[in-house]
Amino acid sequence: MGALSLALQYALNVNMSVAIVAMVKHTGQLDQHNSSKNVTELETCPGILLQSGEDQEGEFEWSDVTQGQILASYYYGYIMTQILGGYLAGRFGGKYVLGGGIFASGIITMLFPILSRLHVYALITARIMQGAFQVSYQIPVPRRGFRFQRSS
Repeated sequence: MGALSLALQYALNVNMSVAIVAMVKHTGQLDQHNSSKNVTELETCPGILLQSGEDQEGEFEWSDVTQGQILASYYYGYIMTQILGGYLAGRFGGKYVLGGGIFASGIITMLFPILSRLHVYALITARIMQGAFQVSYQIPVPRRGFRFQRSS
């Protein structure tokens, strides 16, 4: 059960990293990076066969900085709730904290399309909340002390 929950947490973490490639318009960005060369997109990534004969563009015009803020905002929320998650897991049990966090994070993930069309800061806020719900549960290790006996 623990391995499945960690796999779900990781999948919820990386979904935006995969989806942002299709969400963003890429026209004009290639010319900024390769201003000295006249390179088309098909020459930079050979082997891609386009189904419809034309390239599919995303609907958002986010800069590289904005895309970085969207992707990094997950970790802002994630790092803030680690101590709180450990406390809650000790008080209520790890499976409830972990399960509730994955459930809440999944609900927030389903709202990403709506929030990204609403405003980029709504999406960033949702990513912070998604990271905050991804509390980690560490299995408590029993403490063992060593007792040394003096030989006389």
